[in-house]
Amino acid sequence: SSPEVHPTQKLVLKIHLSHETNFEVEGTVIWKTTSSEGDYCLCGIVFDKLPEETQNLILQYAFEGNYLPYYRESCKSKLRIEKA
Repeated sequence: SSPEVHPTQKLVLKIHLSHETNFEVEGTVIWKTTSSEGDYCLCGIVFDKLPEETQNLILQYAFEGNYLPYYRESCKSKLRIEKA
């Protein structure tokens, strides 16, 4: 089963921009919605204290046409939740 998240919860996420470029960020869940089938949820996250260097790196990848891969099963197993 996937981890439960709720609004105001603090998360630590590992973002993979490529096989070589990845980093951890902290964030806060600001909204959550569950699919009509109830098999997954989507949530909005605000990154906390994201360094300017990291922001620039994300923008660099976004504007170079590189896309962040989405692996649902991989994300479930790597999500580490901290208690709010």
